[in-house]
Parts: sequence; C-alpha cells; structure tokens
Amino acid sequence: MSKVYGNCPECGKPGVSRERRPNGNDVCENGHIYPSKTAILKAEPNLIPVDTERCQTIVQEYNPFRIGGPCHTAVQCLNKAVFVVTETTPNENGETGAMSLCAKCLLIFQEQIPNHATAYVKQTVEDWKSDQEKGLVKAG
Repeated sequence: MSKVYGNCPECGKPGVSRERRPNGNDVCENGHIYPSKTAILKAEPNLIPVDTERCQTIVQEYNPFRIGGPCHTAVQCLNKAVFVVTETTPNENGETGAMSLCAKCLLIFQEQIPNHATAYVKQTVEDWKSDQEKGLVKAG
C-alpha cells in the first residue's frame, strides 16, 4: 500500500488506487470510494499524550444540589500522577496507549482489569519519563 494516495476520510485506512483524471476518486483498503481531494494526507494521532502531572482517569462526580443540570458528571481525577500504565499489545494502527494514574485509581484499575499484569506495564512516572528521554517509549 502506497502512502502516496493518503488515507480514507471515512475509516482512515490507506488508499490503494486512484483514478487518473481531473476530480477523480480514490479507493481505500476497505473499498470506500471518495474524491481524491478529500484524502487525508497526514494521519492524526489517535492517542492522547500521557499527562505526567495529573491522573488521567475519568471519574463520576456526584453533586445532588446542582441546579439546572445533571447530578452526575464525568470529570478528570484531580490527584497527582504516580504511575503510568502502558498497553503491551499495539492497536490496529500499531500504537500502544498509555495513561497516568494516581495510587487510588491504580487500585481500581487493577480490580477492573483482571489480566493487567500481562496486558499492561506499570511504571512510576519518573521511570516512564526516563525511558521516554532514552527513546524507549513514545510520548503517546
């Protein structure tokens, strides 16, 4: 597959063919047909970078006295990041996700993800930063 044709705007898969005419169409690996001018020439990263300062867990906040809105809202945890967990298996784009966690959220993570020992690698934030500086891990 050539990167010359860019990626499909519908599914993000690489284009595999292009019509050789003005205002022609491209076809992606999944068979989607789209105008060549709408091809995505640079794929956007799908992963959110690791926040080494703050836990990245989304938690439910309950406020029964909130007027004019829902009582339950989803907010980012306010605790300091202590650990970084990294997936050991890349996704279909070859990316491995990572996120920072506080000590409390790490315990919940370990309860909810029973095979975390094989699916994720746990490091302290300092060790993760050190590995990143050495080029052993990507920022995402």
